[in-house]
Amino acid sequence: MLVFLSSKECKNGGGANFCKFQACQHHVVMRDLCAECGANLRKEGGFCGERIADASASIPMVHMIPELHVSESVAAEIALQDEKALLSSRKLVLLIDLDQTVLHTTIDGHAFRYKNIHRFRLPGCPLIYHTRFRPHLHKFLERISRRFQLHICTFGNRAYAHQLASILDPKRQYFCQRILSRDECFNPVTKSANLKALFPRGVHLVCIIDDRGDVWDWSPNLIHVQPYRRIIVTWFFIRSFASSLVFYVCQKPFLALILPSAPSPECHHYLGALPTCMCRVSF
Repeated sequence: MLVFLSSKECKNGGGANFCKFQACQHHVVMRDLCAECGANLRKEGGFCGERIADASASIPMVHMIPELHVSESVAAEIALQDEKALLSSRKLVLLIDLDQTVLHTTIDGHAFRYKNIHRFRLPGCPLIYHTRFRPHLHKFLERISRRFQLHICTFGNRAYAHQLASILDPKRQYFCQRILSRDECFNPVTKSANLKALFPRGVHLVCIIDDRGDVWDWSPNLIHVQPYRRIIVTWFFIRSFASSLVFYVCQKPFLALILPSAPSPECHHYLGALPTCMCRVSF
């Protein structure tokens, strides 16, 4: 690796040396190929990740590209820039689970009889999936995106997660490519294992909504919501949805400490005005 020296460093003898060679530390690696020097780090005949040489790149920071690794120093630099951008826009990060949190998906053929169902197939799969969103979900995303950078974090596979993201956010104005699926998760039973890689500087700006707390090791950043998981769901109070997904997101105590003026009552007024009543949501 060629490194250019400063004018002060060049004052060696007659000052004729202007550069020096040093071994590449492989700070950015994509599928075992160094993005800086081009070296192939994979063992001959080996699998992805089986390297013949040590590389400082070990952190996958990009949600949907687990093969891209960066070193701790590069990760810290990127994380610092991201943090500054978030704070300058007065936003925090919100990780949103999909299944049983903001939607319900079934392959039950009886779902054909009902309206307001999104139907789709996945590549190479003959099954028809039927998905119903939680009430007022699009309004929730619209309002909450003003205060949070939104991420999807689900145990669904990559094709499933991206298909639902295209239905939820066809213009990519909420999630963009910030989608973490089961295929990118380090651990098949917990999502918290990925937090260090996604947020190297810590989770002090991160909030989570999920119907399961165990997959996050009951993190204090978690907002545990009522599961939306039955084919026939009885809602005693529509307002409970507002409390779970809007009111408590904006009123979480640690958020007020980070951005005192960020939580705004306007985020939950649209649901707070709904009548309290009995209703049934069913496939």
